[in-house]
Amino acid sequence: MASTPFDFGAKNLTPYGGLFPVATMLEKLDFKKLIEETLTIHRLPRAMSIYQFLMVMVLAIYIGFSHLNHLRFVAQDPILTGILQVAKLPPQCTF
Repeated sequence: MASTPFDFGAKNLTPYGGLFPVATMLEKLDFKKLIEETLTIHRLPRAMSIYQFLMVMVLAIYIGFSHLNHLRFVAQDPILTGILQVAKLPPQCTF
């Protein structure tokens, strides 16, 4: 997931700059395993895994988006797609 090394020494962190630490924290907390063990999904999506869908929503909330249709503004953002390991986010209607 978030394999880019980062170092933070200042007191202010922008939402986009903070995506790597948040993604790394969720990875260290084994968020993926928690999702897979906790949720029962009967209809598996084809565009992305359930974990990736939830990560998009968590990271979007961190960035400051309050509606899923805001995801269209970052559908091809290199930081977000890099963390999720996808070329681009699926259309908003997929969520």
